[in-house]
Amino acid sequence: MPFPSRPLGKALVKLPAGNSAAFRRGAAEHLVPDEGDGCGNQWRGANQLRRLFAAQVLSRCRECFGPQIEPYFKAPVFLKFERDDNGCISANQFLNYLNLRTTMHQNRLELSAFDIDNTGSLTTDQLEEYVKSLVSQVPALSDMQPDFLDHYGRIAVRKLLFFHGKNGCIRIRDLVNSIVLQELNELKNTQMQEHQLISNWFSIQSTQRVYKTFLALDEDMNGLLSRIEFTAISNGTMSPLFISRIFEEHVMRMRVVQGRTVHRDEMDLLAFTDFVLAWDHRSHPAAIKYFFDIFDLKKQASFCKHAK
Repeated sequence: MPFPSRPLGKALVKLPAGNSAAFRRGAAEHLVPDEGDGCGNQWRGANQLRRLFAAQVLSRCRECFGPQIEPYFKAPVFLKFERDDNGCISANQFLNYLNLRTTMHQNRLELSAFDIDNTGSLTTDQLEEYVKSLVSQVPALSDMQPDFLDHYGRIAVRKLLFFHGKNGCIRIRDLVNSIVLQELNELKNTQMQEHQLISNWFSIQSTQRVYKTFLALDEDMNGLLSRIEFTAISNGTMSPLFISRIFEEHVMRMRVVQGRTVHRDEMDLLAFTDFVLAWDHRSHPAAIKYFFDIFDLKKQASFCKHAK
């Protein structure tokens, strides 16, 4: 799906046509002057940037990339970086910083294009549309079969929601600063190896792993996992009580069926994906909360050492 027709504005740092590699090469040529600093000291390698030359470097970069580059040559930005004994910072680190800031701003513009109501947040459906819109743009996703696209969108978005979601929505500013969104952006790297794709949640390989595991557990093929079917995922290592608590806290929901309010007692793909995320990231605060709710039987938001 193409981006909705909505003005996106200008990026803070205007990259040349193509990709950020061109920006990095062009900037590197201008970050290291050939001459000394006027005090008999010469530059010691292409990775050093003296604060003394900031004005000269800024002038050259402004010529290449325009005035949008100026905010990144202020003293507060320079002080973000570690400096050596000569007061120098790494030019490579500075270029990486510029590239990251540009990517973050581009992400904000792209995400905001799906915020139709201008709320500053995206719903689950809007996030799925955003993720699915990337399929045609990212080479690593270009081989995706059309019949898997909807499943891909649902599985991929669950990680964003699991770590940053609240009531089915995520604030755009939280997404822009998210390491999870950085993982999605990594797929745009055409040099990714197979093992890197397998470990990236947003890759075809990873999302299909989750989906195929769900299908393998769904013995009656009704699109839902019963408690008995779900038990097979642990090869008998999870106790019946633990599995029951998973279903009680994260599966059972009230719903209306033919005018009657009933509980759902079977796990759908989304609930299964949440479990996979929690299990794979057990030390993350979101996963800790997921499992804490399971063990907090009395709903006291705490554990009592001598509780019976």
